[in-house]
Amino acid sequence: MVCATCGRVLGSCGTLAFRLSFATHCPPNGLDYSIPRYVVKRFTSKYIYKISPPQYNTRMVPATARHRILEYLRKDMPVSAAQIGRATGISAASVRYHLRVLIADGRIVAVGDTQHEGRGRPVKLYRASERLLGGNLAMLSDALLEAWRETVPAPSEEALVKALVRGLMKQIGANELRAPSARRIASLVSRLNALHYQANWEAGAQGPRILFRHCPYAEIIQAHPELCRMDAELLSQRLGARATQVSKIDLRLGGSPHCIFVLG
Repeated sequence: MVCATCGRVLGSCGTLAFRLSFATHCPPNGLDYSIPRYVVKRFTSKYIYKISPPQYNTRMVPATARHRILEYLRKDMPVSAAQIGRATGISAASVRYHLRVLIADGRIVAVGDTQHEGRGRPVKLYRASERLLGGNLAMLSDALLEAWRETVPAPSEEALVKALVRGLMKQIGANELRAPSARRIASLVSRLNALHYQANWEAGAQGPRILFRHCPYAEIIQAHPELCRMDAELLSQRLGARATQVSKIDLRLGGSPHCIFVLG
């Protein structure tokens, strides 16, 4: 169904979403008084309308309590739970619950307490984490790698890879040379996951296969394929067997969801 006033596609006739969007999106010509006002108010307060593109499609994206808290913390911080509740209209109990969840997954952090004047316990303050706010680390990394390329001869690119591997080895820790192969691989996978690789491993016909579901360097990997060689060299040194990359993450339709390295 298409609105005759604005030309927007509203959806299938007869559905509640269609009737509500018809009743609210194009007043006064589109008013439908068969729908109680409290239903319309509740529906429109729960959804934010995003039109992409305006003349063809309307999407309704839930404006959840957690989203409202995050958006508030992006704009104003540090703040207390009471301030968040007043600004967002969320109950104190719900605010405290969502803050615990957001702290656990690393999107916000508690930054300390502030003392009220007079009596009373200190009030804890919260702010968005550096991970949520973002930064220029990827841009800086890209610039440093480009500077290396420009100042070091091409044959010496392997020196860069080995230098990066040495740095990663310090983060991962010492080799367990006497442990069985499966235990060493499992230990390495666990340590790689602490570095955001989302790794796991499996047995394969040609040898053990290590799979990465996430590339920690995704923002710059296209310009710096030497980082893939760095991962292969890291696996080779850490496990004492040559690691060959046979697949790269490709999020396009039909692409591979993993980076895959075969040991052997």
